[in-house]
Amino acid sequence: MAAKCTIQACSLPYPSPPHHKYDVFLSFSGVDTRRKFTSHLLAALERNGFRTFRDDKWLDRGEDIESGLLKAIEDSKISLVVFSKNYLTSSWCLIELEKIMECKKKLQHIVLPIFYEVEPLDLRVQKGSIIGALVSHKGIDSKMQNWTAALTEASYLSGWVKTNMGERDEADLIENIVIEVTNKLSLVHPNVVDYPVGIMSRLRKLTTLLHLESSDNIHIVVIWGIGGIGKTTIARAAYNSFHCQFEGSSFVAEVRENSKQTNGLFLLQKQILSDILNNGNCNIGNSHEGIELIKNRAFCGRKVLLVLDDVDHIQQLKTLAIDPKFFHRGSRIIITTRNISSLNSLRSVAELYTLEQLDKYESLHLFSWHAFKDHRPIEKYMDLSNEVVEYAKGIPLTLEVLGCFLFGKTKSEWRSAMEKVKKIPHEDVIGKLKISFDSLNKEEKDLFLDIACFFAGMSENFAIQVLQACNFFPEIGIRCLADRCLLKFELGFELGYESQFRHLIVMHDPFRDMGREIVRQESFNYPGKRSRLWDHEDALQVLRYDEVRSISINFSFAFDVLFNWCYR
Repeated sequence: MAAKCTIQACSLPYPSPPHHKYDVFLSFSGVDTRRKFTSHLLAALERNGFRTFRDDKWLDRGEDIESGLLKAIEDSKISLVVFSKNYLTSSWCLIELEKIMECKKKLQHIVLPIFYEVEPLDLRVQKGSIIGALVSHKGIDSKMQNWTAALTEASYLSGWVKTNMGERDEADLIENIVIEVTNKLSLVHPNVVDYPVGIMSRLRKLTTLLHLESSDNIHIVVIWGIGGIGKTTIARAAYNSFHCQFEGSSFVAEVRENSKQTNGLFLLQKQILSDILNNGNCNIGNSHEGIELIKNRAFCGRKVLLVLDDVDHIQQLKTLAIDPKFFHRGSRIIITTRNISSLNSLRSVAELYTLEQLDKYESLHLFSWHAFKDHRPIEKYMDLSNEVVEYAKGIPLTLEVLGCFLFGKTKSEWRSAMEKVKKIPHEDVIGKLKISFDSLNKEEKDLFLDIACFFAGMSENFAIQVLQACNFFPEIGIRCLADRCLLKFELGFELGYESQFRHLIVMHDPFRDMGREIVRQESFNYPGKRSRLWDHEDALQVLRYDEVRSISINFSFAFDVLFNWCYR
């Protein structure tokens, strides 16, 4: 068996801090630019509503200047570094630059350089007047290596170069900088979660699939993944980031749940019309009239962004007039779903984004923010934190719920809680994940519970053979469960068999445990009254004192004995 992968505290990169005091930190040489370029840039940023740090305004009286400046950099989302002729002669500027580049590495801090009457190449090669400015800092040789490294790294960043510009050109430059800051900040924290771990990389992938730079075509992206993995979060992040680029936009939440309500889809039609037409009183008599109004008024002639969250049936899209032929060029549609088979008719016109789980580093970061209110676990809790991360399998919902549940508890309480969770999953996790289970028909529910109790981690062929012998139709059922992200298939070693690769049925631990908990709730105190048994101690007890329809005990027992008892 492969060794379990753990994460050591020393190897953790820092994630973005959850909250920021400032939008922009301005680093500049006051001698060169305070009364000219920087003052105009500062005014433009503040006119556009950006909270911009400036030392003469934000530092408290009596506060240590250096620590105040460095803290302000950490508390900012973006740093604008104005490199000028005298920037390198200021030790304050170089201290700021070193901190800015450190935050870029550790906190995903965004750095945008402005080369004001200096060339990036001059800063990169550090010759002539540049090296003269650096060596002028006597008595601080210990910091020189860090300063030159930060300077070299910054010189390679994409930014703006201002040389020999007139006033009009400088005004245009400032306008371009403000636009870029606006675009960057719209991606930094789209205000969807308190701790945006892993959101940026997934949002970038979604942005690539949306092809926002093109106005010639209509693009549809379907975000597919298991419950609790963050589909809605990513869709909301995209909506918050890009909706201002469209002539109309609407985020339609919980389509599946709302469609079950009386006149639910009719109300969603009214929402789309109201959002896109900016009209709070959209009078439509029935859903057929709503379809025509959406096609001919909301979508016709407008470049729109439409997000439909948690769709599970193609009829929902038809009722909401979601068809590329009704949309204007440049429009974008984002759909989230757990059940890709329900949207098969879209596959020829849509791009599929299968949302991936958080990796081990991201999982530990997210869990740490909830369990410790910090970016990394307390050292003595590292092993226990790794155990939680291993159990959660990269599902943000599970990490968040368990992190909040374990916050402030002792190590012994952690151990007790994890032992309990592995047998009796947390009710908040169960409640969210059970939505997928509730959407299944009776045969699919039975198959899901059988796999959760007996066949998770086993050969697909073996599971199919056993279930077929029990007069089920497992092949189509297993495919339906896979389309709903309730299980998947991997090549691996099957438990209880000789060491050879097989096509295994894989079910994430939280889903497996949810299935087992559903069965356990059939009878808390009397295992013999449950429809299925998987714990060998319960099975042995029932074999001694009771009869049961189906049981599963340790694989050390012969399968012939086991399955003579199955489905009696």
